[in-house]
Amino acid sequence: MTYLNRTQDNKSRAIAIASVGAIHAAIGLAVVTGLTVSGVIELEDGPLIAQSFPTAPPPPPQPVPTEQPPTSVVTLPTAPVPPLDLSQPTTPEVAQFDPGEVTVKIPSNIGFGDPTVIPPLPPRPLPSFAPVRAAPANDAARWITADDYPGVPLRRNIEGVSAYRLVIGTNGRVNACEITASSGNRMLDEATCKLISRRARFEPATDGSGTKIVGDYTGTVRWQIPD
Repeated sequence: MTYLNRTQDNKSRAIAIASVGAIHAAIGLAVVTGLTVSGVIELEDGPLIAQSFPTAPPPPPQPVPTEQPPTSVVTLPTAPVPPLDLSQPTTPEVAQFDPGEVTVKIPSNIGFGDPTVIPPLPPRPLPSFAPVRAAPANDAARWITADDYPGVPLRRNIEGVSAYRLVIGTNGRVNACEITASSGNRMLDEATCKLISRRARFEPATDGSGTKIVGDYTGTVRWQIPD
């Protein structure tokens, strides 16, 4: 039973193969017959060149029209303007007011009383300083030296003591000089005031507020011939 089935299968397969071959042969014959050409097309050897063809961009979208809302025009009624009457004056008339005589009465029972006197404020106390007398600002021993001895009294061996008083200004200089006790010789007294007024310098005197004031200074000069 098995052998019979196998034999039938082999026959069926052979028939199918023969049919397929016949169909392929018929198709090939038809192709060769229909596509027969008189010439031979030769293909050129070489690399294939690829070409790109640009495509046109799509057109832009068309704007969509928007519908405008309907507008309504409202006309307001206007009142008629009356014509101007130019025959009448434009300046308004102002009524004049007459106040008449005005009398001001002051009551007699108003009294101002005695004025109050406000005492002045006491003066602000100034800083207190002890008064200072004028004092020499340079070396008093060099106001008159032995070289200043007048020639005539020196030759005559005249000696003496001259007492003097000076007036010192606020700038510390001698404003005036006077002999309060004479040496007995006019030349010695004159030399005393002349030399001291030229060479002496002072610290000016001050008062109780510390302000510089004019002061005085007293002293003596012993005229003695050096050995």
